[in-house]
Amino acid sequence: MKRAESYDEIKPLIALCKAGRLFDVQEWIAAGKPVNPPPPPEKGARPRSPLQYAINIGFHSLVQVLLEGGAEIEASWKYNTLSHALQEHRFDIVQLLVKHGADPKTVDMYDVFHSWEPAIMEYFIELGADVETGNPLAQAFCSRIRTALRIFKKYKDRFPGFQDQLNIALRYHCKEGNEKWIALCLWAGADPYAPGPGAPEESDDEDGGISALEYAALYGHFEIFNMKQVRLDPGNPVLISAIRYAHGENASKLLVDLLKKGVNPNDQPNGGCSAIQSLLSGLEFSYDIFSREKRKNLDTKEAREKLKMIHILAQYGGKWAPKEDGEVAHARRSLLRMDSDYTVEFVWIMSKYQGCRRNDLDALLGTPSIRKHVRSSLDRIADLLSNLAHDGKS
Repeated sequence: MKRAESYDEIKPLIALCKAGRLFDVQEWIAAGKPVNPPPPPEKGARPRSPLQYAINIGFHSLVQVLLEGGAEIEASWKYNTLSHALQEHRFDIVQLLVKHGADPKTVDMYDVFHSWEPAIMEYFIELGADVETGNPLAQAFCSRIRTALRIFKKYKDRFPGFQDQLNIALRYHCKEGNEKWIALCLWAGADPYAPGPGAPEESDDEDGGISALEYAALYGHFEIFNMKQVRLDPGNPVLISAIRYAHGENASKLLVDLLKKGVNPNDQPNGGCSAIQSLLSGLEFSYDIFSREKRKNLDTKEAREKLKMIHILAQYGGKWAPKEDGEVAHARRSLLRMDSDYTVEFVWIMSKYQGCRRNDLDALLGTPSIRKHVRSSLDRIADLLSNLAHDGKS
């Protein structure tokens, strides 16, 4: 493999390649002249090679002549000859390069899937390309490359990890609210209840991540729950978990819809409703953290929606059952940031629906700070507490 000593030495060959002068290139090679540029510098730009120019113009015969004349096939982080041909959508040149020693495993399957050509995808897969690292199939689905669905169907049994990549794509599209691709992913067999990363580039969380339906709730795409392709299972704990993530306008409507479908609000081992604790503790975050407005005695539209959801949960039998003292303290801190009416209304909800143990409310209201916060309503609170038995039963 003869290499030029300087880039100037090979410039005439580059000019011939750019002009597509095949026979002149053959004469150059027959004369024993170099076909490869000097080694690229460690720093700075990498000069283009004659082979690179031949691929640019898509001249198959010229590429073949250069390869037979000893042109180097590169596979560095700066430049990959095989990837270049792939990006030019020249499957014939890709095959020619592989025939002359190019390693398909050096190509990122992200680029392969972005060719949109199932034949090219299958070609690389059959040659052993890496379809797992970096979740390239999930990347294709997230980029809405529909032809990749055919690859999933054909190879899902050979590569069990394809199911996880499909689930990643479903979670991604639930975040984006793309109903068309949600339907396609579900048609292909994605699991809306499976937890995991919400994008191909994300790593698995230590806690396993959250499901597609939880992402839909978190990002406010409540319409996804009404899609006919989404088969809601009232017994699946993901649905009550989704309620914890739901916020903003229409969150309470989603809650009612799920409860009417038979979702049990009480998902904790102690018989309590984790959503009530989550909503109660999250009242204080219902404001713009960048706002210069007051951050005490808060009263926001989103906080009122959360309190409304607590009311609905209690109405459907949900119980506030703190698992530890820390949860009571967290709820108290949240209420202290809000207008005092929030505390009074929460006590009223618990009293009306026998929604908690009297002991838990006593603990919530038992500090000087919270009693000072609701001092103008202490008589009203005492009256409400009298209707609530210590064991939570009337």
